[in-house]
Amino acid sequence: MMAKIKANQKVQFDEIDRKLEAHSKPQMQYLFVRLAVTENKMTQIQESNIVSPIQELQTIDEETKARVEDQVVGEYLKSYGAQVFDGRITKKETFVFNSYTEASEKRNSFLISEN
Repeated sequence: MMAKIKANQKVQFDEIDRKLEAHSKPQMQYLFVRLAVTENKMTQIQESNIVSPIQELQTIDEETKARVEDQVVGEYLKSYGAQVFDGRITKKETFVFNSYTEASEKRNSFLISEN
């Protein structure tokens, strides 16, 4: 009888340990930035998307989002297209997801066009 009680307690403690471990692991979030830009190419205005790589971060607050956005904007403004073709950012969007799959699907929607 005591052996059954001890075995039952061990199972309960193992379950509690698993639940605590699951809650103690930080949830990862996935972020990317999309810039809608226009560039003046040979007297023709061309619109395009600049999409950053997906970044995996533990916590994404407004400060983190602002830093990533500034980094992506800065990289674009230093790019060949921005400098040679008078590139302008017309729209900036930041997307945050709880799974990489969701982030990848949304990011691909800006990169892959189905004609």
